[in-house]
Amino acid sequence: RHAQHELERSFQYYADLYNFAPMGYFVFYKDGVLVNANATLADLLGVSRENVIHSSIFHYVVQNDQPLFQQYLQELFATRQPQYCELRLIHVSGSHIYVQLESRLRHDERYTGQCWMTVSDITERKQAQETLEGLVKQQSAELSMTAEQLREEAERRKRVGEALQETERQYRILAQNVADGIGILQERKFVFANTALSLLFGLSDGKLLNINPLELIH
Repeated sequence: RHAQHELERSFQYYADLYNFAPMGYFVFYKDGVLVNANATLADLLGVSRENVIHSSIFHYVVQNDQPLFQQYLQELFATRQPQYCELRLIHVSGSHIYVQLESRLRHDERYTGQCWMTVSDITERKQAQETLEGLVKQQSAELSMTAEQLREEAERRKRVGEALQETERQYRILAQNVADGIGILQERKFVFANTALSLLFGLSDGKLLNINPLELIH
């Protein structure tokens, strides 16, 4: 009787270890009908363990992720090698849960053809990753906008500079050709003298430049 008691205790220990493991477990055949699932997996989906068993695993996969899951299972049963995948499952509330799947086919006689799948909740990691990607995208857009603004500002300054140069050229032509003598002094020397002023001093055009006007007074 003691041996029977110890056997029951051992069975309960491993049953609890399976049911309350940190990750969820699915067991199903190629048709996707679940023959076993632990309590952790049921809690993750927000349903009872009894409701999960004998339902279809495809029922819990987000519609947009169904093609990915189909391909995942095809590779698993074709290669008969362990496969890994990340996709979304549906909580009973309708919200989506990001999970990482690891699946293996059993080859021993008792469980042959069964797929044993572990399910790890990675929702927090995915949400943090999406938040980070959103921030990077936002910053990239802001930097792109800043670069565009800098380019536009450089173009604007170039246009303003060209306009100023053209205005200066036109004023210089105007000043050069008026009848009155016009000169500009810097540090007591002519830096500009129009034709009329040069003729007034009896000099040809351009000869007044860099001359101190006091040198012309006798």
